[in-house]
Amino acid sequence: MKIQKIIYLFCLISFNSLSAQESCLSDKNLKQIDLAWEKAQMNSNVDFFKTNLSKDFVWVHNNAKTIDDKKAVINRAKRYVKNKVKYSYARTTENVTTIIFDKTGVVNGFTVVQKTVDAKPVIYHFMRTYAENNGKCVLIANHTMAVDKSKW
Repeated sequence: MKIQKIIYLFCLISFNSLSAQESCLSDKNLKQIDLAWEKAQMNSNVDFFKTNLSKDFVWVHNNAKTIDDKKAVINRAKRYVKNKVKYSYARTTENVTTIIFDKTGVVNGFTVVQKTVDAKPVIYHFMRTYAENNGKCVLIANHTMAVDKSKW
């Protein structure tokens, strides 16, 4: 009987520890994950894309001229690595906000992309949707749109 109580107490403590773990869906975590996405874009980080994009990931680019799935993002990154292409010299984000609802988080703001040292920066508005899956946030959708800097 005493052993059963000890086992019960152990299980109760273990359950409470698991349920007390912080969700990946917090403002701070989402912003960190999103910065990692930007860094992965700049460095063509194939491993990041393989592990952090959902299997049904979709990316709608400017005016829907291009719509990528996970495979397209990974293949482009592999091609850039193979050909030693650096897509951008610098990427910074501004005015980043998050919205969290249940097991879904949306991160939106602006990314300033400088393709080369001397290039004029291009500004994109982005909206990325993350979902919590087994305690990990994965990127399920991304929408980017170039914006006119004079109107921003």
